[in-house]
Amino acid sequence: RPASLIGMDVSAASLREAEERLALHGAQPEMVRISESMARLPLPDASVDYIHCSGVLHHVPDPVGVLKEFRRVLRPDGQGRIMVYNYDSIWLHLHAAHILRSARSNGRHETVREAFRRSTDTEDCPISEAWTPAQVSAMAAEAGFACRHLGNAVSVHELVILPKRFDGILNPDLEDEHRRFLLGLTFDRRGLPYWGDKAAGIDACYLLEPR
Repeated sequence: RPASLIGMDVSAASLREAEERLALHGAQPEMVRISESMARLPLPDASVDYIHCSGVLHHVPDPVGVLKEFRRVLRPDGQGRIMVYNYDSIWLHLHAAHILRSARSNGRHETVREAFRRSTDTEDCPISEAWTPAQVSAMAAEAGFACRHLGNAVSVHELVILPKRFDGILNPDLEDEHRRFLLGLTFDRRGLPYWGDKAAGIDACYLLEPR
Protein backbone atom coordinates (compact mmCIF):
# COMPACT_ATOMS: atom_id res chain seq x y z
CA ARG A 1 0.00 0.00 0.00
CA PRO A 2 2.47 2.68 -1.10
CA ALA A 3 1.67 6.33 -0.57
CA SER A 4 2.60 6.89 -4.19
CA LEU A 5 3.18 4.43 -7.03
CA ILE A 6 4.78 5.47 -10.31
CA GLY A 7 5.05 3.39 -13.47
CA MET A 8 7.44 4.37 -16.28
CA ASP A 9 7.97 2.87 -19.71
CA VAL A 10 8.74 3.84 -23.28
CA SER A 11 5.70 1.82 -24.43
CA ALA A 12 2.20 3.25 -24.12
CA ALA A 13 0.72 -0.26 -24.53
CA SER A 14 2.81 -1.60 -21.66
CA LEU A 15 1.74 1.28 -19.42
CA ARG A 16 -1.93 0.57 -20.17
CA GLU A 17 -1.47 -3.11 -19.40
CA ALA A 18 0.33 -2.34 -16.14
CA GLU A 19 -2.40 0.10 -15.12
CA GLU A 20 -5.09 -2.52 -15.76
CA ARG A 21 -3.23 -5.11 -13.71
CA LEU A 22 -2.64 -2.71 -10.82
CA ALA A 23 -6.31 -1.78 -10.83
CA LEU A 24 -7.10 -5.38 -9.87
CA HIS A 25 -5.27 -4.67 -6.60
CA GLY A 26 -6.99 -1.36 -6.02
CA ALA A 27 -3.86 0.64 -6.84
CA GLN A 28 -4.02 4.05 -8.48
CA PRO A 29 -0.58 4.57 -10.01
CA GLU A 30 0.76 7.57 -11.86
CA MET A 31 1.75 6.35 -15.31
CA VAL A 32 4.55 8.24 -17.08
CA ARG A 33 5.63 7.56 -20.64
CA ILE A 34 9.29 8.36 -21.16
CA SER A 35 11.32 8.71 -24.33
CA GLU A 36 13.96 6.19 -25.41
CA SER A 37 16.41 9.06 -25.68
CA MET A 38 15.63 10.51 -22.24
CA ALA A 39 18.84 10.58 -20.20
CA ARG A 40 17.24 11.82 -16.97
CA LEU A 41 14.22 10.39 -15.19
CA PRO A 42 11.48 12.97 -14.50
CA LEU A 43 11.86 12.58 -10.73
CA PRO A 44 13.56 14.73 -8.06
CA ASP A 45 16.73 13.59 -6.32
CA ALA A 46 16.23 11.15 -3.41
CA SER A 47 12.48 11.07 -3.94
CA VAL A 48 11.56 7.34 -3.99
CA ASP A 49 11.93 4.51 -1.49
CA TYR A 50 11.92 1.55 -3.85
CA ILE A 51 12.72 0.88 -7.52
CA HIS A 52 11.71 -2.24 -9.43
CA CYS A 53 13.21 -2.71 -12.89
CA SER A 54 12.49 -5.99 -14.67
CA GLY A 55 13.85 -6.91 -18.08
CA VAL A 56 14.95 -3.41 -19.10
CA LEU A 57 18.63 -2.77 -18.40
CA HIS A 58 19.87 -5.44 -20.80
CA HIS A 59 18.13 -3.60 -23.67
CA VAL A 60 19.59 -0.11 -23.17
CA PRO A 61 22.81 1.28 -24.71
CA ASP A 62 24.04 2.73 -21.38
CA PRO A 63 23.00 0.50 -18.45
CA VAL A 64 25.41 2.22 -16.05
CA GLY A 65 23.82 5.56 -16.93
CA VAL A 66 20.38 4.17 -16.08
CA LEU A 67 21.69 2.74 -12.80
CA LYS A 68 23.15 6.15 -11.94
CA GLU A 69 19.71 7.65 -12.45
CA PHE A 70 18.26 5.02 -10.12
CA ARG A 71 20.89 6.02 -7.57
CA ARG A 72 20.04 9.69 -7.99
CA VAL A 73 16.29 9.31 -7.40
CA LEU A 74 16.54 6.67 -4.66
CA ARG A 75 16.61 7.75 -1.02
CA PRO A 76 19.76 6.85 0.95
CA ASP A 77 17.90 4.10 2.85
CA GLY A 78 15.99 2.90 -0.22
CA GLN A 79 16.32 -0.31 -2.20
CA GLY A 80 16.19 -1.39 -5.80
CA ARG A 81 15.58 -4.78 -7.39
CA ILE A 82 16.45 -5.56 -10.97
CA MET A 83 16.06 -8.53 -13.31
CA VAL A 84 18.55 -8.86 -16.15
CA TYR A 85 19.52 -11.68 -18.49
CA ASN A 86 21.99 -14.15 -17.00
CA TYR A 87 25.11 -15.16 -18.91
CA ASP A 88 25.54 -18.32 -16.82
CA SER A 89 22.35 -19.83 -18.20
CA ILE A 90 21.02 -22.76 -20.23
CA TRP A 91 19.61 -20.17 -22.61
CA LEU A 92 23.00 -18.73 -23.52
CA HIS A 93 25.27 -21.77 -23.34
CA LEU A 94 22.85 -24.29 -24.92
CA HIS A 95 20.08 -22.48 -26.80
CA ALA A 96 22.16 -19.66 -28.28
CA ALA A 97 25.60 -21.25 -28.43
CA HIS A 98 24.56 -24.67 -29.76
CA ILE A 99 20.94 -25.00 -30.89
CA LEU A 100 20.48 -21.72 -32.75
CA ARG A 101 23.90 -21.63 -34.37
CA SER A 102 23.70 -25.28 -35.44
CA ALA A 103 20.34 -24.63 -37.11
CA ARG A 104 21.80 -21.95 -39.43
CA SER A 105 24.07 -22.65 -42.36
CA ASN A 106 26.25 -19.69 -41.31
CA GLY A 107 26.02 -20.52 -37.64
CA ARG A 108 29.77 -20.97 -37.26
CA HIS A 109 30.27 -17.35 -38.29
CA GLU A 110 27.68 -16.02 -35.82
CA THR A 111 28.88 -15.16 -32.35
CA VAL A 112 27.08 -16.47 -29.32
CA ARG A 113 26.20 -12.88 -28.37
CA GLU A 114 24.60 -12.37 -31.78
CA ALA A 115 22.63 -15.61 -31.52
CA PHE A 116 21.54 -14.66 -28.01
CA ARG A 117 20.38 -11.20 -29.11
CA ARG A 118 18.09 -12.56 -31.81
CA SER A 119 16.69 -15.26 -29.51
CA THR A 120 15.20 -13.19 -26.69
CA ASP A 121 12.93 -10.29 -27.72
CA THR A 122 12.39 -10.85 -31.47
CA GLU A 123 15.18 -11.23 -34.03
CA ASP A 124 15.13 -7.50 -34.73
CA CYS A 125 15.84 -6.48 -31.13
CA PRO A 126 18.83 -4.12 -31.48
CA ILE A 127 20.26 -4.68 -27.97
CA SER A 128 19.93 -7.74 -25.77
CA GLU A 129 22.78 -8.43 -23.39
CA ALA A 130 23.51 -11.19 -20.90
CA TRP A 131 25.78 -10.52 -17.93
CA THR A 132 27.62 -12.51 -15.29
CA PRO A 133 27.08 -11.63 -11.62
CA ALA A 134 30.56 -10.05 -11.58
CA GLN A 135 29.65 -7.78 -14.49
CA VAL A 136 26.39 -6.69 -12.86
CA SER A 137 28.15 -6.02 -9.56
CA ALA A 138 30.78 -3.93 -11.33
CA MET A 139 28.16 -1.82 -13.12
CA ALA A 140 26.22 -1.37 -9.89
CA ALA A 141 29.36 -0.32 -8.03
CA GLU A 142 30.19 2.24 -10.73
CA ALA A 143 26.71 3.69 -10.24
CA GLY A 144 27.09 3.89 -6.45
CA PHE A 145 25.31 0.71 -5.35
CA ALA A 146 26.15 -2.30 -3.25
CA CYS A 147 24.81 -5.28 -5.17
CA ARG A 148 23.69 -8.75 -4.05
CA HIS A 149 22.81 -11.57 -6.44
CA LEU A 150 19.53 -12.97 -5.10
CA GLY A 151 19.14 -15.85 -7.55
CA ASN A 152 18.00 -16.86 -11.03
CA ALA A 153 14.77 -18.09 -12.56
CA VAL A 154 14.86 -21.01 -14.99
CA SER A 155 12.42 -20.62 -17.89
CA VAL A 156 10.14 -23.41 -19.10
CA HIS A 157 11.90 -23.26 -22.45
CA GLU A 158 15.24 -23.96 -20.79
CA LEU A 159 13.79 -27.01 -19.07
CA VAL A 160 12.34 -28.27 -22.36
CA ILE A 161 15.66 -28.04 -24.24
CA LEU A 162 17.80 -29.29 -21.35
CA PRO A 163 18.10 -32.88 -22.71
CA LYS A 164 19.77 -31.45 -25.83
CA ARG A 165 22.81 -30.55 -23.73
CA PHE A 166 24.27 -33.95 -24.62
CA ASP A 167 24.19 -33.03 -28.32
CA GLY A 168 25.94 -29.77 -27.46
CA ILE A 169 28.64 -31.53 -25.47
CA LEU A 170 29.33 -33.80 -28.46
CA ASN A 171 29.27 -30.93 -30.99
CA PRO A 172 32.90 -30.50 -32.18
CA ASP A 173 32.18 -26.88 -33.18
CA LEU A 174 31.00 -25.84 -29.73
CA GLU A 175 33.54 -23.67 -27.93
CA ASP A 176 35.16 -25.09 -24.78
CA GLU A 177 33.56 -22.45 -22.56
CA HIS A 178 30.05 -23.65 -23.39
CA ARG A 179 30.99 -27.34 -23.24
CA ARG A 180 32.49 -26.84 -19.77
CA PHE A 181 29.29 -25.14 -18.65
CA LEU A 182 27.09 -27.98 -19.90
CA LEU A 183 29.39 -30.60 -18.34
CA GLY A 184 29.54 -28.71 -15.05
CA LEU A 185 25.79 -28.47 -14.43
CA THR A 186 24.38 -30.03 -11.27
CA PHE A 187 20.74 -30.73 -10.43
CA ASP A 188 18.62 -30.39 -7.33
CA ARG A 189 16.03 -32.94 -6.17
CA ARG A 190 13.43 -31.35 -8.46
CA GLY A 191 15.65 -31.69 -11.49
CA LEU A 192 16.40 -27.98 -11.81
CA PRO A 193 19.84 -27.21 -13.29
CA TYR A 194 22.43 -25.32 -11.24
CA TRP A 195 25.71 -23.63 -12.11
CA GLY A 196 27.60 -23.28 -8.87
CA ASP A 197 25.18 -22.36 -6.11
CA LYS A 198 22.63 -20.60 -8.35
CA ALA A 199 20.00 -21.94 -10.73
CA ALA A 200 21.21 -21.88 -14.35
CA GLY A 201 18.29 -19.84 -15.66
CA ILE A 202 18.07 -16.81 -17.93
CA ASP A 203 16.51 -14.36 -15.45
CA ALA A 204 18.95 -13.09 -12.82
CA CYS A 205 17.65 -11.01 -9.89
CA TYR A 206 19.73 -8.56 -7.87
CA LEU A 207 19.24 -6.35 -4.83
CA LEU A 208 20.67 -2.82 -5.03
CA GLU A 209 21.35 -0.60 -2.01
CA PRO A 210 22.90 2.88 -2.13
CA ARG A 211 26.44 3.09 -0.80
